[in-house]
Amino acid sequence: MSLTRQLQIHYQYLGELINGIDKVESQPPFIKDSVLQIYTEEVKKITEDENVDTLINIFENHQDVKYAQIFLLILGAKPKLVFENTIIK
Repeated sequence: MSLTRQLQIHYQYLGELINGIDKVESQPPFIKDSVLQIYTEEVKKITEDENVDTLINIFENHQDVKYAQIFLLILGAKPKLVFENTIIK
């Protein structure tokens, strides 16, 4: 997730990649293909982790919650900030 933040990639794209969805329209438009390839390889490491099922279950059980909100909670953000902030995408 740190790489996602550093590259300013939307958490939506990260969540979709983890779920095996690679939509062209979700790809960040201003990132070079070579950088995006490295990013995708790093995300693949997450999907190969033995605990990824826990994360995927969270996505599946909380489809009404945006990927950004889930990732911010994982990073330790306070729920009040995450769910009451209208800026978070």
